[in-house]
Amino acid sequence: MITIRPARAEEADALTDICVRSKAYWGYDETFMNACHAELVVTRANIENSRFMVAALKGVPVAVSEIVLDQGVANLERLFVDAPAIGKGAGRALYDDAVFWARSNGAKRLRIEADPFAESFYHARGAVTIGDVASGTVPGRRIPLLIQALDSAIG
Repeated sequence: MITIRPARAEEADALTDICVRSKAYWGYDETFMNACHAELVVTRANIENSRFMVAALKGVPVAVSEIVLDQGVANLERLFVDAPAIGKGAGRALYDDAVFWARSNGAKRLRIEADPFAESFYHARGAVTIGDVASGTVPGRRIPLLIQALDSAIG
């Protein structure tokens, strides 16, 4: 059974490891992984200053999400599922939790800058690709920009 709970500051290193393993799952090479490592690091400040949640299976953290509300738009800053847990519902549970929280806090949409490999996951939940944006860490790389309307039920 998957449980969702707030992250704890002392888990920052373990949650970083989940993010790194999740990203590496898609077969990125070492150069790419090194280039994006800084954006995968979870800090105490992330946990303390945003809505940072953990999905656990049998009490063990297997996925993380971070959401920041900014002027009526909820930004899904991260959603990573540990490689062995992919396909077991942890990502879906965190995404549904993020949508519920964003709606409950007055957001009209959820903004997602997604890894290209995760785009179909967000589409399956009802998000729509509206364009692309520059990667924050890899020069010249573009990543999908998606919006999830929050005034309708998620798929």
